[in-house]
Amino acid sequence: MRDKPANILIADNNSLYTKGLKAMLMTRKHLGNPDIANSVSDVFSLLKNKNYDLFLTTISEITSSGKDYILKVKRYFPSLKLLVILPEDDKKIINDSILSKINGQILKNSTPDEFFMLIEKTLQKGVIYNGDNF
Repeated sequence: MRDKPANILIADNNSLYTKGLKAMLMTRKHLGNPDIANSVSDVFSLLKNKNYDLFLTTISEITSSGKDYILKVKRYFPSLKLLVILPEDDKKIINDSILSKINGQILKNSTPDEFFMLIEKTLQKGVIYNGDNF
């Protein structure tokens, strides 16, 4: 377990979705009080002004060029741990160039237990953990 609460940034353009993820994460005190970004410009503004332990985002919804967005985040913030939430039916959205840059991926229809397990493992070890392997 961590000594201090984690700094987590959640990014998606759906406010209801991001607020739901935030509420879920806040049920675990050690996961802190996540910040929310609803646009790409918000993401980069927040990342420049705070050191985050974990960046949780989707590829397909925050920007039409989600793959470029993920690569840009990792280029400017290479030590940031990054988890990508994928649509239930589109695992192929992650290609090798993206997969090599992220710390984990999980499908939107995964259980809360799977979601928390992925977050915990990433915060503790930073290992790549694929949502298919729970």
